[in-house]
Amino acid sequence: MRYVLARLALLPALGGCSLIYNESNIPTPMADAGPDGEIDAEIPVDADPSMMNITGVTPSVITEGQGADGSRSAVIVIEGVHMVKSGLMVMVTPKVTSPVQKTPLMMVNMAGIDLDAAGRQLAVPIVLDVDDRGGTTGLTAGDLIALDITVMQTVPGGPTITRQLTGMLSVKGLPELTNATLPAAGLPALSEYSEVNLTAGTIKGVAGLAEPVVIRATASITIGNSVTTSVNGVAMTGGPGAGNGGMGGAAIGGAPGAPGTGPAPGAPSAGVGRYEGDEQLKSHAEADKNRGSGGAGANGSVVLGAGGNGGGGGGSIELTAGGDLTVGTITAQGAIGGAGAAGAGGGGSGGVVLVRSGRTLSAGTLNVTSLGTGQPGRARYDAATATVANAGSAFRGPMFVNVPLIANEQKPTFTVAGQPSKPFSYYFRTADGSEESMLFTDNFPGTGMKAITLPAALYPGLNELCLVVGGGDQSSETRNCVHIAHLYKPPAM
Repeated sequence: MRYVLARLALLPALGGCSLIYNESNIPTPMADAGPDGEIDAEIPVDADPSMMNITGVTPSVITEGQGADGSRSAVIVIEGVHMVKSGLMVMVTPKVTSPVQKTPLMMVNMAGIDLDAAGRQLAVPIVLDVDDRGGTTGLTAGDLIALDITVMQTVPGGPTITRQLTGMLSVKGLPELTNATLPAAGLPALSEYSEVNLTAGTIKGVAGLAEPVVIRATASITIGNSVTTSVNGVAMTGGPGAGNGGMGGAAIGGAPGAPGTGPAPGAPSAGVGRYEGDEQLKSHAEADKNRGSGGAGANGSVVLGAGGNGGGGGGSIELTAGGDLTVGTITAQGAIGGAGAAGAGGGGSGGVVLVRSGRTLSAGTLNVTSLGTGQPGRARYDAATATVANAGSAFRGPMFVNVPLIANEQKPTFTVAGQPSKPFSYYFRTADGSEESMLFTDNFPGTGMKAITLPAALYPGLNELCLVVGGGDQSSETRNCVHIAHLYKPPAM
């Protein structure tokens, strides 16, 4: 989909109480809709429609690609007083700028907007398509386009009241990664895109990269089978974020080989790179030993000659898509130890592969073995629905399946998918992080699917709901989070 809406009008269609994850299953107006889908006016107790005012919006920034290619829509919560359903309309328009007016690709889910029972919070789902138009009007990387929000409602038997928030919400533009923009020299440690679509080329880190290659897209990631995705160790050099192999010992004096580097390096003579990180990959941190390590060099011999060099450890790579993710084989293999007259060096360990999709994952082999004698690394995949051709011993991390965009219940129920018979944790907090729940822990059954009813009430307004692997906590950089708007309404009697 490619469309331009400079003005987004939210018509009076507030019947749908919540939006499920799949945009194709947006509900039609519910029982409170009158004939022809019109919404019966519902005025909160003590509300005076003529006194309507709006005072703020959360979050302050929404991002290109939210709601596209299977990803979760943006949802904003407008704060105010005396808001009612009667004749409610919301418009979101780019703030007038000079000399060029940019028009982000946006569309509002008009059936999905909702109002809390007190008339103080209004939730608005918005889809922001990937904008590849370029030029002077299209959204481009680095843009931060200010928006105006206009809310209108009618006073029964009276006038229409209009209020506006100016420049309190912005759209952030991101680049797209394509064949034409894929850097031949390799990628840096962290790259953020609206969308990734590659049919040729090589995904790798820049030379000497000391951190993992991390590619994150708001919408989808599509990497064709002709693309090489590799962070392997090469000779003595470790892949991105991994340790290097140790130098082989000289023949003169029978010098000892040098140890490898990394969190679990091989020791002389010719010790292999080991992997001692956790299987869940709760972080990319070297302190957690979730990195590949190099093998040690072999000892030299005055009789036989020099020892071989150790092999570099396999690197680390993460691919994370808010929507669908398709990729072929990913390799993060340790290098084989170098040959030497006195013996070969130790092989580097395998590295780390982490792939995450907010909806559907289709992947080939996740190869974290060693090309030599080093220990294997770790792989993890997270998705609501996942097909991995050769997952090996890969761990399935916890991922949301059907969290609504908007919840009227204080303690909504939703489903998560993950590794059968393994623990996981979850928590929620306000979107600004000012308040946070405790960390709740549960276990997946043998099916790997778990229905959860929150044990504590969501905060009013916009919440961030997060999943972490067993042993992780709120600081885990591999947590999976979504926004959910809580607009309380008493249960229907």
